[in-house]
Amino acid sequence: EKPVGLDDLQHFLDLGADREAHIARAIDFAQSCLSLDPLDPQGHWAFGRALMLRNEVGAALEAFEVATSLNPSFAIGQYSVGFARSMIGSTASSDECIENAQRLSPLDPMRFAMLATHAFNSATTGQYAKAARLGGLAAAHPNAQFHIVASASMCSALAGDNTVAAKHARRLRE
Repeated sequence: EKPVGLDDLQHFLDLGADREAHIARAIDFAQSCLSLDPLDPQGHWAFGRALMLRNEVGAALEAFEVATSLNPSFAIGQYSVGFARSMIGSTASSDECIENAQRLSPLDPMRFAMLATHAFNSATTGQYAKAARLGGLAAAHPNAQFHIVASASMCSALAGDNTVAAKHARRLRE
């Protein structure tokens, strides 16, 4: 089998060809992991991530919640619960999970995603200045993906800071 790498990131970001085949492969791998150890938190998390790629947010949330019930200290699992809850509009409980993930892993390589989800939650609840601040922090991470920068631009525009919104938009075009 080809190792997980750039192709899988491209499918996560919806940039690759044959996305459905890669999603099916991810689901198969996760189910295989869970068949070997049904109590593996990372297996449940991987299954949830694959389900998110199919936009099956409710089922993904269940998988993430199982992962974090098996290991409450699993920071990326806590973030994933928060992300899924954000996707279904449960912003308050999403923020709790995001804050817990950040406490568990303050230097997490996915911190940009945690900050961006928190920014999105703030924007959807009308806290535009907070959303812009958090979005800017997320976009400042060196590994922030393009959709994180786009979210930062949106949050800055909502907060009325068109100069910063334009700066993020220029970065996207680059």
